[in-house]
Amino acid sequence: MTGDAFAARVARACDWRVAEAALGPFVVGDGAPGEPRLSALRVLKERPGRRCVIRYDFVVEGDRERERRYVGKVRARGAHARVHRLGLALRERGFDERGTRAFVVAEPVAMVESLGLNLVRWAPGATLADEIAADRSSEQTLERVGRGLAELHLEGPVPARRHSKSAELAVLEQDLPRAAERNPEHAVRIERLLVAARHLVARLPEAAPVPIHRDFHPEQLLLAGDAIVLIDLDLYTQGDPCVDVGNFVAHLREQALREKGDVRASAAQEAAFLRGYRSVADGPALEALPVWCFLSFVRHVWIASRIPERTDFVPSILAASEAAWRELRSDPRSASAVQVRASPGSARSRARRGRPGGAGRGA
Repeated sequence: MTGDAFAARVARACDWRVAEAALGPFVVGDGAPGEPRLSALRVLKERPGRRCVIRYDFVVEGDRERERRYVGKVRARGAHARVHRLGLALRERGFDERGTRAFVVAEPVAMVESLGLNLVRWAPGATLADEIAADRSSEQTLERVGRGLAELHLEGPVPARRHSKSAELAVLEQDLPRAAERNPEHAVRIERLLVAARHLVARLPEAAPVPIHRDFHPEQLLLAGDAIVLIDLDLYTQGDPCVDVGNFVAHLREQALREKGDVRASAAQEAAFLRGYRSVADGPALEALPVWCFLSFVRHVWIASRIPERTDFVPSILAASEAAWRELRSDPRSASAVQVRASPGSARSRARRGRPGGAGRGA
């Protein structure tokens, strides 16, 4: 789908009359006792050309004291049957309000083909990232997040898809050259980090795969009263559990660096999260965690490059990534000491020529 076509789809999903007509039957199917009327519509988050998240509030005749609230995710590829079925399957396995799991999965309501969106029940509450920024997150909450992720890895439905270490490297092969193009003054340093990532991935063992979220970080968790609601199952697949654990830790460190000026400011949060995880799923699966933390953290060079309010943090993210690489090089269990140099046809030379990069996964 072209950018213009996606923009037109989002415009339809944001059109009051179109949305009310398209979603109304599903609200009735969700148990509304009368005719539903759209009372509020708000875009929560948008990635141009790829996805848009919209909140819809309905009131129902005869039931005006109760608003019915939903979130619709519009995708360039349209409504996603696999994600809808996955949400239902996870809830059947106890990841719901009646279960004993640490996480609740947002309840799927419908696939709305005419708008190209998946509709789920809205969950009130702030993201864990917002709670961390406000210094309101407790170690108990982080431990519970760790337990919830371990439960997902052990009890989640096993998908057909699989994410390998080479696929993880491919994300960096796409994203870091693009970061170099936007930051030509840092292109040599970015190329060295990419070479380091290749070196580390080549030496990573292929771990026994488990079900993974594959985009697990504090913005994917809503603290809704006593519940922790897990959202955004689009990338759910099989893979090394360290993909999720390392990505979460990397996001904690990046947020600490951005908000407090020091990646080490997240140390207590990391420790609590890992305690919770290991209380459910301890073992050799996390032996390669430092490498996966590095791979996830380095990707923030590109994430910061493409988000306007974060571009000033690119140099500090680079410096923290280089420090992490030096630490890994000094640890014979993680990487042998090698000299990393920019190679011909590197990110530096691509940045000078202005060659466009490919698409990659962001935050």
